[in-house]
Amino acid sequence: MKLLSFTLATLLATSAYAVETNTSTSLTQSKTQKASLPTTLKETLESEEKPVENVPPFVQKETYTIEEIHQWRKNLAGQTISLEATVYKVSRGIMKLDWVHLGDGSGEEKKLTDDLVFTTDSTSIKAGDRVLAKGKVIVDKDFGFGYFYKVIIQEASFTPKESK
Repeated sequence: MKLLSFTLATLLATSAYAVETNTSTSLTQSKTQKASLPTTLKETLESEEKPVENVPPFVQKETYTIEEIHQWRKNLAGQTISLEATVYKVSRGIMKLDWVHLGDGSGEEKKLTDDLVFTTDSTSIKAGDRVLAKGKVIVDKDFGFGYFYKVIIQEASFTPKESK
């Protein structure tokens, strides 16, 4: 904990010195310049969004893969979708909702397209369950406090399936 406090204090002191040095030595900058605050997660994600190459054209389907939902999120916004996947994690009672993380083997971890978060009022499913999940696609959802989702599925329901 002391190391973290020391590192944070050193970082803040260095940043403050750099701003003071820059404002006092530059003739073109205002003397009242202040250090810019860190960007939000939403701003960071939006700035990193690049056109995805080789994305197949959008196709309306009965069920989707997680990767397809990420790729076609803007086309699917507001629609109710379904997919078959495995429950990775369930977090209960957060903001009066159960948060369920699903994966189906599609997508890429580096691109954050390998899992999808569903919210529901209440569910009895648990990690490891195979389910048919249905819910409404919401894009660019910002809950504040750094919780921003490019795509999230709300008002979800889950039907248990037999494991493969």
